[in-house]
Amino acid sequence: MKRSLMLALGLIVLPSLSAAQVEIGLDTGLEIEMVDGFDDNTSFHMPSTWARVALSAGESLLIEPLIGFEYFGEGDLSEHALLLIPGVDYLFGERFYLRGEAGLARYSESDTGFDSSWTQYGLGGGAGIRMRLGDSALLRIEAAVDYWLESTDDGVPQRTDVRVLAGASAVIG
Repeated sequence: MKRSLMLALGLIVLPSLSAAQVEIGLDTGLEIEMVDGFDDNTSFHMPSTWARVALSAGESLLIEPLIGFEYFGEGDLSEHALLLIPGVDYLFGERFYLRGEAGLARYSESDTGFDSSWTQYGLGGGAGIRMRLGDSALLRIEAAVDYWLESTDDGVPQRTDVRVLAGASAVIG
């Protein structure tokens, strides 16, 4: 029953998405990470660690996964982070939008024979503005907050991430 419902929903949404406008963009900006029991970590990412693809799903909705990748290496230490944060943007007119999102973060680190990895799940939201730059480009500014759940099995504390991003997008279609 569950598969049939998902298939029916996909068949309803798919035709409108295939004819939809697509927006592909890169974002850069400030991030503040607040982890329970640790000092806050503030970072500015340039060039971008965030990419996104937005598909129009009607006049006021965008389906927009946000993808982040980070790598850090020093000596024998290496750290990787991959974040996948699917979201839905609700447009208020041409410029302003609100965003709701749920995400998955996968981390791994290796240091002189000690390897570990863990996964966290999160929920968040944000708001932003989109400004057209001609017919095929957009400038975007967004502020968002994500709450990442504690992973007791992996011993990973909950954390809150705040991000303020600016980005450029190519618009296709």
